[in-house]
Amino acid sequence: MPIPSIIAVICDFDDTLGDDSTDLFLKQKLGMNEDEVKDFWNQEVRKLVVKGWDPPLAYIDLILERIRRLGLHVTNQDLRDLGGRIQLYPGVRDLFSRLRSFIGERKEFREANVQIESYIISGGFEEIIRGTPIANEMKNIFGCTFMERRKQLVPKSVVTFTEKTKFLYAINKGVDGELRRNPYGVNDVIPQEQRRIPFSNMIYVGDGPTDIPCFSAIQQNEGKTIGVLKYDIKAEKKIVDKRRAWAIARGDRTTLGPYSPDYRESSDLCINLKMQVERVGLDIVERFKRRG
Repeated sequence: MPIPSIIAVICDFDDTLGDDSTDLFLKQKLGMNEDEVKDFWNQEVRKLVVKGWDPPLAYIDLILERIRRLGLHVTNQDLRDLGGRIQLYPGVRDLFSRLRSFIGERKEFREANVQIESYIISGGFEEIIRGTPIANEMKNIFGCTFMERRKQLVPKSVVTFTEKTKFLYAINKGVDGELRRNPYGVNDVIPQEQRRIPFSNMIYVGDGPTDIPCFSAIQQNEGKTIGVLKYDIKAEKKIVDKRRAWAIARGDRTTLGPYSPDYRESSDLCINLKMQVERVGLDIVERFKRRG
């Protein structure tokens, strides 16, 4: 039986790889200013959450209601077009090609057929992410999706906090490509030794509370997790969101970090991400050599 030789780098998107895509939608499509966006999350969404709504369902329902009230017509193509306006963090555009080159340059990795794949799992709008310049770098992208009915968006799938872990298992079992057509396929019984990408070959990068289920699932199965946290450079690196900082720090949620979201070659985040990729790659090489 072949040794699993694929390293999966799995990332959240909003505030991990780039600025919040839903905030951009609120500003660009619904005409909200900065203060209105803050009120949307801190008051409108929160009111529904305390009434028992799941947070992603709450924010999506409020957005769709606002679209209807304003008489707007928003399509999936509009969402994808918006993706090109997302401000990606430094180094993100060529990060994934650099990781592939890093693997390809090592002779021992080539001999053991070590490969690297990249994924995004997000509670944001999938079509916006698919419109970003890094979409074609991804093996797969999972986020909230919509169909169009009478020129209106209708939710088709919603990614909640724990729903994110479903996609981890789909990647683990190698059924992520067919998951949307066959959602029950992720429940198929596949022996650990036959799974396409073991959790120990996964590296997850995320920024806060919505990533905690993925952090936990991967850490408990010997994978690697890296925390990302925005800092206000103008305020001497003051943490932008203390709630996110606490969520990441509490209970050793991550293997490394949190780091500032700078993915350029010489940054602490990039250096440590490559270090984790190398560690997983060397583990694969060692298993390859033992197999003979």
